[in-house]
Amino acid sequence: MKVSATKPAAVTRRRWTLPVSGTPKVDAKRVDLDGRLRFARGKRKVTVTNLRLSLGKKPTVSGTVGKKRISVLTLKGSPKRDASAGTISLANARVSLHSAGVRKLRSGLKTSRVKTGRLGTLTVTVSTARRPAPAPAPAPAPAPAPVPFAPPILVEQPPAPPTPPAPEPPPAPESVCWAATPSGATDWIGCGLQTGGNLRSWITYLSSGGAVDISDGASRLSTFDARLSPGTWQSAPGGRMTNAHAGRFHYTYPSHGDLDVEVENLTFDVAADRTSADVLLDATYNSYEDPSGPPVVETGVKAMTVDLTAARSRATAGGETTFTMAPAFLTAAGRTIWSDFYAVGARFGAFTITVPDVAPAG
Repeated sequence: MKVSATKPAAVTRRRWTLPVSGTPKVDAKRVDLDGRLRFARGKRKVTVTNLRLSLGKKPTVSGTVGKKRISVLTLKGSPKRDASAGTISLANARVSLHSAGVRKLRSGLKTSRVKTGRLGTLTVTVSTARRPAPAPAPAPAPAPAPVPFAPPILVEQPPAPPTPPAPEPPPAPESVCWAATPSGATDWIGCGLQTGGNLRSWITYLSSGGAVDISDGASRLSTFDARLSPGTWQSAPGGRMTNAHAGRFHYTYPSHGDLDVEVENLTFDVAADRTSADVLLDATYNSYEDPSGPPVVETGVKAMTVDLTAARSRATAGGETTFTMAPAFLTAAGRTIWSDFYAVGARFGAFTITVPDVAPAG
């Protein structure tokens, strides 16, 4: 049986690295983890998603297989809580397959050879302090502030067959990485660690062996940035406004589970108070669980939300307001479209968009 992982998790010959996602749920002693684990035997595979570390009396690592959450790993050790330091830690806990995980792997891999033997040891220290609410976006600075970092969980393992290395981390941001947006145009910005967020990470990941194709009305401005075709604002119920843009974004990575994601026809649905906008789009993508199966086709999916109040700047002239670098965040549907790589609410680039101050008649 071979074990591999998807970014940002990684599996090497002697270590599994499972990065922490967001702030731990202190009361439940629960820590969500990024990435997926895949167990394979020949052509048969069992993929575990939505990984979670539980630091109760009987620590476990659980995950979702299919539509059901099961315990995958058993951790023999006692978590220690340090109130003064604001941490929960677990040191040198013995790691073995949980009986529920063994049953699922035996069933999915069609073998009785999966055992509950020792896999290695786990050591983790997690901060339980709540992160402060984000402050309003500051004025442009010479260099972006550091990206918040959560310590990874390391599981020491006996030697195992080598696996392909994880993609290289994103390079340092450019000093000036976006061009001015002409009046009336809409740009989707992915450059810069703060501005691009996980959109930059996604494109960087694809550049290591995949491809990004932008066409049908949208155009590439740079490696991480694109411009949407002009659209026409329309009135919507409740004082909202919508603007549909032609354009297609096709992301592929054949050697990574036949990854194939296509989104097009981005439509901005702006709230009546002009504080936020929903990004609706049409999507066609293959299931990561069953890449050889038929593609999933969806239309009018709410994939992102845009916080217009957090735009880097805003300027009003000629009866319209331009919001520059307004951050976009993934919805649950957006997370699914982009292969479950990122959490719900993860930053996914920014938009520069010009909105009429008054909804068009009609």
